[in-house]
Amino acid sequence: MRIHKLIKNTALLAMAFPLALFTSCSDGHEDDITDSDGDTEVTNDYTATTNVKNAVITDEYEYIEGEPVHKSITIYEDFNHRYILQLVDGDIEFVHYTRKDGSWYNNNRNKNGIYIDDYTDQSGIINCGKVSSIDEIETKSAWYIYGSTLRLPDDCHSSATVQPYNGYSCAFITEDGLINNMRIFVTEYTLDSRGRLESINIEYQLF
Repeated sequence: MRIHKLIKNTALLAMAFPLALFTSCSDGHEDDITDSDGDTEVTNDYTATTNVKNAVITDEYEYIEGEPVHKSITIYEDFNHRYILQLVDGDIEFVHYTRKDGSWYNNNRNKNGIYIDDYTDQSGIINCGKVSSIDEIETKSAWYIYGSTLRLPDDCHSSATVQPYNGYSCAFITEDGLINNMRIFVTEYTLDSRGRLESINIEYQLF
């Protein structure tokens, strides 16, 4: 009887072990994608580099701590500077935030990132016209650093009207006092049921 009971308990343990192992291993990161070689790619890193990156930007809001915030992608961030791209009412906006009182601040935006004033001397974007590829965008405006401020031409603002298959040139300053130039190519777009611009697909790259 004791031998029979021991065999029965051992069988139950053997069945429970792989179930517990499966349960503990199934708690993964759903935002990561693992390729066939076992390497994990972080899918939400939009930081601009010299490699061409792709992104979809939508004209919509999300709620953070109960407050409406326009959806955006962050293309550069250090301790003192943060730069985002967002699509708002048919414009592609290149917005600069600086750290103030410990938090991100932009004097052209309210606390939710809603547009107040178009003027900026910290970052800028200009439309370079229609191109067939991102490599054709070669314009680098004569922007320069004055003290710790990036000075821009009078016709350069924080936003530009979206046109399909157009190229855009941007410049922004880092905490090291360096100017980075970035180019953007609008490759695709979608409209909603009323014909309103809903999203754009872009390629972007430091150059």
